[in-house]
Amino acid sequence: MHMAAALLAFAGTFIIIGTFSDVFQSVIVPRPARRRLRASALLSRWFWMGWRWVGHRAIPNEMREDFLGTFAPGLLIFLLLFWVASLIVGYGLIFFALRTHLKPVPDFSGAMYFAGTSLLTVGF
Repeated sequence: MHMAAALLAFAGTFIIIGTFSDVFQSVIVPRPARRRLRASALLSRWFWMGWRWVGHRAIPNEMREDFLGTFAPGLLIFLLLFWVASLIVGYGLIFFALRTHLKPVPDFSGAMYFAGTSLLTVGF
């Protein structure tokens, strides 16, 4: 395995482990997690600041509570899509790193497609 392939495989493994750790700490652990660098926590804070800014400046007072109340369900759907996309990218990087062992040999987009169809079982 070449050095670039090893780095891609390592990056893919890092993304997968980080994603599963984030899902575990966000969904399963019943208390606040101590780990400071979690993608879901960062995304939640950033999106909430923007959502709140829009709610307080662009939304009329009568509709503000309804608008702010839609944040959590929307964030949940976004985080599920983010976690699935992260897993597809992580597995895609591993497939791309090991592309010489796959038949037919995929390019980068083919490796991502293969990872997506394997994870979502759309193609099988």
